[in-house]
Amino acid sequence: MTKRDLPPPASDTRQRAKLISTCDGELFVYTEPSLVCAAQHALSMLDCEEGCVHRIEVDGKIVWRFNPARPRESVGELEDLATSDDCRK
Repeated sequence: MTKRDLPPPASDTRQRAKLISTCDGELFVYTEPSLVCAAQHALSMLDCEEGCVHRIEVDGKIVWRFNPARPRESVGELEDLATSDDCRK
């Protein structure tokens, strides 16, 4: 089997996502391979109290944003994204 015969990696079909957060007043932008990965990373950051998670963007559009007025709902939405079965998200 040659390299040409191999199918493209599954990550090529995913849309890259940006996770925007802050820690100690410094802005961090993480590029994740998918929306699901970005949501899982955001939950991990929240669990470990490694700064504040603000939003997740895909193709320049905000897909999820933390709402300080409704923190539990925001985290619930994030958990839904993180457990999505659709690997293309």
